[in-house]
Amino acid sequence: MWHYGGPPISNVYQPTWDDIRSWAWGDGQWPEQDWDMFMAEPENLELLVSLVEDPRFPTRGALLSSLYCTVGHSTRADPRIAAVAAAAAESGDAWVSTWGRRVIHVLAHPEDFRLEDWCGLDTFAARPVDREGASDDGVGELRSDPAGGPASD
Repeated sequence: MWHYGGPPISNVYQPTWDDIRSWAWGDGQWPEQDWDMFMAEPENLELLVSLVEDPRFPTRGALLSSLYCTVGHSTRADPRIAAVAAAAAESGDAWVSTWGRRVIHVLAHPEDFRLEDWCGLDTFAARPVDREGASDDGVGELRSDPAGGPASD
């Protein structure tokens, strides 16, 4: 077991679904600096989506970051990404449906993919919902405002 002051984690570098669920109910203390990246694996997408869809989770923002990071660090050729994104796009949760539409967009338009949109500090996860009036995918609208400067919310 990994001990860090939060819920027990069996292997921080390859967390199980039970590890992720347990951590998601905790206080948000990361067991390791790159915890969001360790959760960011295609085999965890369905779980991450289900946890982000539930606004009761205090760690919802970090889980959303892991969803984006999964796409950012993948080749995007994994069929699980497209399947989960298609289902997510139909979610009643705005954060999850926006994530799904953004993934679908970059799968259809790989030239629009930029790693900094998906991984890091100022990513799509920092703007979990498309701005009012944005197109369905919200990819271009988040990069710039109509005046050509950086997007602001």
